[in-house]
Amino acid sequence: MKISAVLGAAAWLILGLGSASAQEPISATTGASPLSAPYSLGPGDEIRVSVFNEPDLGVQQRVGADGSISVPLVGDINANGMSPQDLARALQDRFRGGFLRNPQVSVAIVTYRPFFIIGEVNNAGAFPYSPNLTIGRAIAIAGGFSRRASRGEVYVKRQGELTERAYPTSASLSLSPGDTIRVGQSVLSILTDLPLALIPH
Repeated sequence: MKISAVLGAAAWLILGLGSASAQEPISATTGASPLSAPYSLGPGDEIRVSVFNEPDLGVQQRVGADGSISVPLVGDINANGMSPQDLARALQDRFRGGFLRNPQVSVAIVTYRPFFIIGEVNNAGAFPYSPNLTIGRAIAIAGGFSRRASRGEVYVKRQGELTERAYPTSASLSLSPGDTIRVGQSVLSILTDLPLALIPH
């Protein structure tokens, strides 16, 4: 096959894929660290609640699917969307309402909720988040690129957002718990998979 025909097929394919996409990825190159702003708790985070001089009131548990945790004397409290500091203050208010005179509560994150990586990596799935996670580290954790991967850029969808954004794989983007990284397929591997009858000659 002529090189011009292959290039023409690649252009035709890219245009076709672009028009078929319901949500066009938004290009971006930078992003703020998720820990530079107050961290918002959510389902899947494991936290430790400690009450000064009250060891029996401490608890370590995972935030439930409904966003709640259960604390002795307090009962269920919705932690979803709160920072650890906000949750500590809310618990102090609850304890102060008839249980303790001057409660001192601290909330620490034991394990962050996972991030997700899908597409052309060797081991797609959910993985435990760790602070300062970058695109490169996430791909390495997932076993690296598959042989069919497009290595120039990946697509990131932040938790709670509907649209994914395209980033260079070398971008110093700090990922957050709950984010989904998608590694696409290279144009060459897509062309290889096409039936010969669909490739212009």
